[in-house]
Amino acid sequence: MRKKVISAGIAGLLIWGCAVPVSLALAATVDGNAYKFGQTDHSGISIHLSTMPTVPTTGVLACGFLLGGISLILFSTRSEKKKNNLLILILGVLASGCFAYAYVVYDTTTLSTGAYSLLDVETGVYRLEASAPGYYPEEIASVTVVTGPNTLSDITLYPMETPTPFATETPTFTPTADPTQTPTMAPTFTPLPPGTLVSIDNIIGTMRFVPNGNFTQGAPVTEPCRNNEVQFFHIVRRDLAVMETELTRQMWADLLVVQTTLPSDPSNTTVSPGMVHPLNNLTWQEAILFANLLSLENGFEPCYYTDAAFTMKISATNYITGPYYCNFDALGYRLPSEGEWEYFARAGTTTAFSCDEPAFDSTACTSCVSGRLPSLEQHAVFCANRPVNGPAEVGTKLPNPWNLYDVHGNLMEFCWDWSAVYPYGTVTDYTGPETGSRRIYRGGHYSTPTYLRSARRGDLLPDYRTPASGLRLVRTLFY
Repeated sequence: MRKKVISAGIAGLLIWGCAVPVSLALAATVDGNAYKFGQTDHSGISIHLSTMPTVPTTGVLACGFLLGGISLILFSTRSEKKKNNLLILILGVLASGCFAYAYVVYDTTTLSTGAYSLLDVETGVYRLEASAPGYYPEEIASVTVVTGPNTLSDITLYPMETPTPFATETPTFTPTADPTQTPTMAPTFTPLPPGTLVSIDNIIGTMRFVPNGNFTQGAPVTEPCRNNEVQFFHIVRRDLAVMETELTRQMWADLLVVQTTLPSDPSNTTVSPGMVHPLNNLTWQEAILFANLLSLENGFEPCYYTDAAFTMKISATNYITGPYYCNFDALGYRLPSEGEWEYFARAGTTTAFSCDEPAFDSTACTSCVSGRLPSLEQHAVFCANRPVNGPAEVGTKLPNPWNLYDVHGNLMEFCWDWSAVYPYGTVTDYTGPETGSRRIYRGGHYSTPTYLRSARRGDLLPDYRTPASGLRLVRTLFY
């Protein structure tokens, strides 16, 4: 009997000794962020990470069930009660150890802040929940954790009262004529309307929501002033947070204070004399450096790298030499793709501009006569209404339907894509060719109306400077 006890003990210890190191070897780090709607502050948010049935706790639990099962069999078939009791006790203790280990290590992990980092998390599949008083909890039903570092998508918590982004925006709800009917108050989640305030960044200000969708990119052959912008159907799968305005000189100065490797303000101050004027005269290379440094400052994963594996970040030491790769699924700031830019500039419209301008025809392509295009003059800074030196302060004209200012005129805005002929047919998340010599810009500047059209394309060398160039950043959103 003593041999049985020793053998069972050794077997149990071997099983236990194998299960624990395997579990520890698979340990991972999980990082992420949760925000309250319209805020960048993480405080007051609780993160709850709990196991799903498919996590590798089953290895440890299987050991527990096996040992527990053996002990039950021995208990039910014991012939020498006193001698068998010791063996059953040993197996029961080992089984209990397996269950306890699985529970303590894998059951749940809760933190008190929405900016979290979980250490030594077992690889496998989890459920992630973020919650805060007064907000609807948000849950990611299935989170796969792999060995090593894991960065999870941002989570946005929405208040139990629907937010009103603007004081001037009034609800359109009309009460029913029958006072006996009581409205249903049960909360229901609906996607954010385009143009809704997403966050107010400490450096680049207001970010607006642009949902995924599809549209016809390019201009129809009937559009006045068309410049061979061949149309194709573009499916845009990413939700975006988009800067409400173009980048200002003040925004550049604010980042320079905290990220000192950023070059000095490159602006031609004759063109943009004030700090609320758009930053101008920058190169495409400086634009992506600014984006990466802003991501670093705000704790987001940068988007730009010098290698396709996304291991060597674009920084002040290599932003001029490249090469350049963009991780569109990173959470940091980046330039929009050309397709994303046209998508949010059009804001659901199909006309030459995102505003209705019935006076625009082939005779107005290069017109700089004040009053010739009255609606466009209300929405864009161009040659018919520009200040003496060029652009106006950002946000002085009316926004497009998605609350984005100056997408037409003022300054042209850099995009990610290399310049190339458009594809044909239907394309998903088109980001241009992998190589090229000139980068796309969009939106026109303080020039003639033809350059302000939603479909109008332009390109520049990545290191070229002009006082007509500017910048608007976006972030990819995940839910």
